[in-house]
Amino acid sequence: MTQEEAFLAQARSDYLVFERLQEAARSDVSECHVLHYYQMATEKLAKALLARVGHPVGKTHFAFGRIAAILAGRQDILTAIGCPNPPVTARFLARADALFRQIENLSPDTAGKAAKEKGLAADQGPNVEYPWWQEHPATGPEWLAPAAHTFPAYQTVTAASGDGLTLRVFVERLLQGYDRIP
Repeated sequence: MTQEEAFLAQARSDYLVFERLQEAARSDVSECHVLHYYQMATEKLAKALLARVGHPVGKTHFAFGRIAAILAGRQDILTAIGCPNPPVTARFLARADALFRQIENLSPDTAGKAAKEKGLAADQGPNVEYPWWQEHPATGPEWLAPAAHTFPAYQTVTAASGDGLTLRVFVERLLQGYDRIP
């Protein structure tokens, strides 16, 4: 198995877990777990794709955001994965950088880097895996657990319409049609 094949196999497995967790009642499964598997699936899918198109994969969580710009210019890939209107999908990808980054920033590493860019301590960023702390003006530092946190990305990922749905359908097309990519 090549590196690309390994990333793709794991991405498909992670996405299946995401789908199962998404179907579960929120009283049974916290949204952090749903998002964790979505983030992992998209990161590994992105790494497989980067390997396929000849870009360095590297050991980074910053992978999913990189594919939007690449695929926006690759209508051959969009056609191969079954996008019904590749120019429309390309326009979506060209403007969806913030959406891709929102998913990337669910990882502790990328959330920490995003927090640092805002002038916060590295562990002050909401992420789907580890507790983090934040300053409360009245009471001082407070620890927050992902399982008890409401993530804006959850509404994006589970949306029944709009860009969140477009992104989810795009990811599904990429997973299902990956083997047809030139």
